[in-house]
Amino acid sequence: MSGYVPNRTPSTRLDRIGTFYGQTSDDWREINAAQEVDTYFITGGVRAFGPGRINYHFGFSGPSLNVDTACSSSAAAMNVACSSLWARDCDTAIVGGLSCMTNSDIFSGLSRGQFLSKKGPCQTFDNEADGYCRGDGCASVVVKRLEDAEADQDRILAVILGTAT
Repeated sequence: MSGYVPNRTPSTRLDRIGTFYGQTSDDWREINAAQEVDTYFITGGVRAFGPGRINYHFGFSGPSLNVDTACSSSAAAMNVACSSLWARDCDTAIVGGLSCMTNSDIFSGLSRGQFLSKKGPCQTFDNEADGYCRGDGCASVVVKRLEDAEADQDRILAVILGTAT
């Protein structure tokens, strides 16, 4: 965690940091299914293992969850992370979303199901909308309870007052 010193404050204790990620597909594993299955085939390619790998790499031992709710996966991961913080299951949450689409079968299925826009732009909330567009991306944020962030003198960029999915 850039800018954070492990175990410097109660909220940065490694055993109190959780990882919550929204991920929606196993593209890499699906398109590489014909390759020889080695030790890391499942842990490196199945989305359920991503948050656990992050926890293991950094030595975190708080909650570790992958959330898959399709397009709302990262928002749902934030909801679960905030619930975990408010319930004091963890003191710091690493929350993120990942979408890396490499399997053309997904695009074919969405196109045939008429989910994707034929015009290009999504045009959300517009009467002319004819579908949506997909894109790759990955982002992560560090989330704490406000009182912990203030006590740790963190740079606070936003305050989450509530979540719902």
